[in-house]
Amino acid sequence: MNEVFMEKKSREVVRGIKLSSTKKWVAASLAGVLWIMPVIGSEGLAVFGHNSTPIAAAATSNFKVSKLGEEVITSGAIMMKYKYTATRSGASASGLADVIRVDLNNPYVSLDVMTGKGGNLTTRQSTGGMAKETGAVAAVNGDYFNTGGEGAPIGGQVSSGVLVSTPSQLDGMYAFAVTKDRKPLIDEFSFEGMITAPDGAQFEISGINKGAYSPEGGSSTYSHANAMYIYTDVWTALDRPKNSSTTP
Repeated sequence: MNEVFMEKKSREVVRGIKLSSTKKWVAASLAGVLWIMPVIGSEGLAVFGHNSTPIAAAATSNFKVSKLGEEVITSGAIMMKYKYTATRSGASASGLADVIRVDLNNPYVSLDVMTGKGGNLTTRQSTGGMAKETGAVAAVNGDYFNTGGEGAPIGGQVSSGVLVSTPSQLDGMYAFAVTKDRKPLIDEFSFEGMITAPDGAQFEISGINKGAYSPEGGSSTYSHANAMYIYTDVWTALDRPKNSSTTP
């Protein structure tokens, strides 16, 4: 089975059957996917939210969207191209957005996550590079990372059902996910862990495969000061992590 990847800054992956023998992959920005939700909602697809008001209704009158075209990527995945125009500070502004629409009811397509070179967390790789390495036909950049650190994602990451990286303790850090029954959702996630010694002593685990950062909502200024973390073989960097208790 060929793979179609929608990278989610932890990089979402879509697996499916390619319709052509030609090696192709498509990249789109997550920002484009989130921006286009009003357009998708207006076309009759499901929209995310806690109320019944369509997201499209929130669009302002000076915000206009026109569809330029669409292309079938693979079974269950379509790339749509849009142009938007808006007024900013009294001046007209425009931009383009590529959107990948995936039918999660299609048994030949699925979403997953790509990670660095060779599937390692700290081996940096471009979106296109990961798509080519994994045989993907579509990829979306999906997470933030500290460019001065090891390159690990700031958000949480689950790949093929395995917890690769836990969410950082940051306010408003939302993530995109797909449940086991193939339902998409956007929500805030947190991590709690505990390690128990043979003598019964316990110590809290703060995270898995995390770079240093400044946490929010806690008593510590540095994420790794007086804290315990777990690092697995996907963390190939020598430091675990750099500047762990001094300057994130």
